[in-house]
Amino acid sequence: MKLIIRTISFLFIAVFLNFSYSETLPIEDYDEISENIFWNDLYPGGGWSLYCGYRFENALTANEEHLFVIEHIYPIRQMLEFLNCESRRQCRLKKNSKFIRMEADMQNLYPAWQDASVARRNRAYGMVDGESWRFDNCDFERSL
Repeated sequence: MKLIIRTISFLFIAVFLNFSYSETLPIEDYDEISENIFWNDLYPGGGWSLYCGYRFENALTANEEHLFVIEHIYPIRQMLEFLNCESRRQCRLKKNSKFIRMEADMQNLYPAWQDASVARRNRAYGMVDGESWRFDNCDFERSL
């Protein structure tokens, strides 16, 4: 009888864990995340930008001074180089599953002020000592 109870318990736990895991599988498509999840689910009440610490209420209702975008902390260019792709499009057309997962990794995505994001381009994120600020009231420097 104990064996039957243990077996049923094991099967129940296995089925439960499998079901709960399938419900939490990550979405592996950057377009889906950027259009439907990032702003709506992660930052529905706003937040703070990556580089300058600017407050935003909602990315879709940007004020005149600041427009916010989704920034990859680990630059896309470095992902492409690692995977031997010339462009995002090339990696996507090859259906490179590593790139698709890397591009959509929500732990690598952060809201950023668009001007700082454009200035950063494909450079690595980190501290730069001794540089002059590129923008007023924003501790943002760019390495050479």
